[in-house]
Amino acid sequence: SYKDADPSVCSHCGSPSLNQDPDVLDTWYSSGLWPISTLGWPEKTPELETFYPTLRFDEARGGKEARALMETGSDILTFWVSRMVTMCTHFMDGKLPFEDVYLHAMVRDEKGQKMSKTKGNVVDPLDVTEKHGADALRLTLIALSGQGRNVNLDLKRLEGYSAFINKLWNASRFALMQLEEKGVRSYQDPLQDTASLDFVDRWLLSELEATVQKVNSDLTNYRPDAAFQAIYQFAWYEFCDWYLELVKLKNGKLDTLAYALETILKLLHPMAPMVTEEIYGELPGAHKGQLLIQPFPSAGNEMLFTLYSAEDRKKFGALRAVVDGIRNFRTENKIAPRAAIDAYVETKEPELWQGIESLAKGLARLGSVHLNAAAPAGSSGKVATDSFTLTIPLEGLVDKSAEKARLQNEIKKARADVEFTEKRLGNEAFVAKAKPELVAKERAGLEGFREKLRVLEEALAKLG
Repeated sequence: SYKDADPSVCSHCGSPSLNQDPDVLDTWYSSGLWPISTLGWPEKTPELETFYPTLRFDEARGGKEARALMETGSDILTFWVSRMVTMCTHFMDGKLPFEDVYLHAMVRDEKGQKMSKTKGNVVDPLDVTEKHGADALRLTLIALSGQGRNVNLDLKRLEGYSAFINKLWNASRFALMQLEEKGVRSYQDPLQDTASLDFVDRWLLSELEATVQKVNSDLTNYRPDAAFQAIYQFAWYEFCDWYLELVKLKNGKLDTLAYALETILKLLHPMAPMVTEEIYGELPGAHKGQLLIQPFPSAGNEMLFTLYSAEDRKKFGALRAVVDGIRNFRTENKIAPRAAIDAYVETKEPELWQGIESLAKGLARLGSVHLNAAAPAGSSGKVATDSFTLTIPLEGLVDKSAEKARLQNEIKKARADVEFTEKRLGNEAFVAKAKPELVAKERAGLEGFREKLRVLEEALAKLG
């Protein structure tokens, strides 16, 4: 404090007559005048008239005035923000300097401890950026910054968001390659030519519009973490895992592909500016300048939901159910991902199957498909969805003797787990003395072991 540093004599002239300067304010009081002193107060300047109260203008929404926002940390809410409100309201005829205060999360170490040099737990952002990239660090902090909690920065979490950036980069490379191969020099909003859209395009565009709406809503409500999760879910699971795979199989214009990629980049740009700017510059016809100055996607394109009809919804849902079912069947039966699977499809809706057959065969790697034909005798497996039952002959796909041996070994282990847990829970002394949460955990585990045993025994019975 100043008292600890109070000299007895002047260090310059040696005089003992020392007086404190009376024209001094605590630093937080002078900082509290920031909203008006930066605009020329106490003079009545044009800047003060124009920009106080502190407003932000949303050009993406027609330049309308939006609620004034102050972002800061909770640790200086009393020191700084309260003084700004008090002093500026007093000097500016009762006008608040801002209407909303957003308290961002505080970054701590992975154990929730405050970072300090003495503890040796300080994370240097430059070191993190060197290893994972600035965008990965930004996305990690945003994803973990839910309201009302601090960010416990575990560097292992960065690996997941670094993987997301790599996924987006590789997906963009693929999309750009597709556009280049088909000679696409420019593209338009897909809604300019709705007749060229198939049910897959209409599905993606409806999902994209739902994402745009959610992101705008989340950002309006100061939930950047939720906004990023919406972008992440759409970009990874809908765009990359499904739509790009379908683009490989279907013919048609690529306006939807380019438009969706551009919209993803615009949504993500405030959060990951480096990689999105780089990819945007490679888009065909991207001559509008930097992504930085492009309008942010706005919600309200309700036409997309109308285009994606109930028939489309059923069609895409049926396709997804078949592909997911076949993929799970492969995993459960240890069938190689690239091995062709023959299928006998039983359905009361043959037109529905015919509408998705080519895409289902490509995504699920089906071989010959027989519609409403009797399956041959012998061991087989089944994949059932709401609209179809697929019977899959196992001959040649599964080594029956090896699979039986594997299943019998797994059943033996599962029975041992069931018997051990049943014995433990049957011990009254254990149940009486153990913590309730441990007993509950053991009971839940027993149900899991029993279910696993049931599934294994059913699989063994199917082999015959």
